[in-house]
Amino acid sequence: AVANQHLSGNNDVWKKKVGYHRGSVAETATLLGMPDSTRIA
Repeated sequence: AVANQHLSGNNDVWKKKVGYHRGSVAETATLLGMPDSTRIA
């Protein structure tokens, strides 16, 4: 998921791809230090 995000450079597309597993989204966002990590979690 992280690789896909960097390759696409589009968080919206990346979030839709992994949105079905919100746990992974929150964990990945936290690891990346994304500002919206708390909103996702």
